[in-house]
Amino acid sequence: MDEHGLSKFEKNTHQGVFSEDTTGVIDTLDTCRLKTRFDSVKMQFGLILNALLFFAAWMNLVQATGGPGNDCPCVSVSSTNIPYTKIKEYTIQKEHVCLFSVVVFRTVRGSIICADPNSKWAKHVIQKLKTKRRIQHFSQ
Repeated sequence: MDEHGLSKFEKNTHQGVFSEDTTGVIDTLDTCRLKTRFDSVKMQFGLILNALLFFAAWMNLVQATGGPGNDCPCVSVSSTNIPYTKIKEYTIQKEHVCLFSVVVFRTVRGSIICADPNSKWAKHVIQKLKTKRRIQHFSQ
C-alpha cells in the first residue's frame, strides 16, 4: 500500500501500467463480471417464465371450474321425468367444458332438470320442443 491507500495492483491498473500477470487477472475479472451478468439474466428469464407458466395453469384451473360465470349448472344427472309441456327451454352442457354432457331443461317455473342426453325421455322432450319452436316460427 502506498500513501494514498492503493495496492500495487490498483496503482498499476489506475495508471494504465499492465504487466503480463495483471492482464490475466483483469481478463479473469471481466470474464467473471460477464458470467455474473449472464447468470442474472438467466435467473430473471427463469422467474418470468415461471410466472407465465403459473398464470397459464391458474387460468386453466379457473376455466375448468366453470369460472366466474359457471357454465356448468349440472353436477349430477336427475331421473325426474315431467311432462314436456312444463319445460320452457333446454341447453346442452358439453363434456369438454364441464365434467360430463347433460341436457339442461328449464321448467316454466324456473327449475332446472339435468337429464342424460341419451335417455328416451330427454330425446322425446327435445323433439317436442323443436317441433313447438318450428310451429311458433311458422305462425309468426
